[in-house]
Amino acid sequence: MIDSLRRLHPVHYNIPQVWEEFEQVFKDKFVDSTCKLRARNQLEQLKFKYPNIDKYIANFEDLIVHAGYNLVSKEAIKPLPQRIQ
Repeated sequence: MIDSLRRLHPVHYNIPQVWEEFEQVFKDKFVDSTCKLRARNQLEQLKFKYPNIDKYIANFEDLIVHAGYNLVSKEAIKPLPQRIQ
């Protein structure tokens, strides 16, 4: 595939399907396959430590996205006492 891409002129052969296929192959080979699992584990260990509420919220929202959840999923909503330290 790399040889095929090298032969294409970047201006004349700017075909979206070629780049979409390249992107998919690249992601399949080089994207971290354990990213979601690590984010979910970190989310389980995340605890709020007073007075760093802004840092906690930023970390929580970042981990939710990396774990593949959304803010209203049951995995994201846990009773508050379990998360306070």
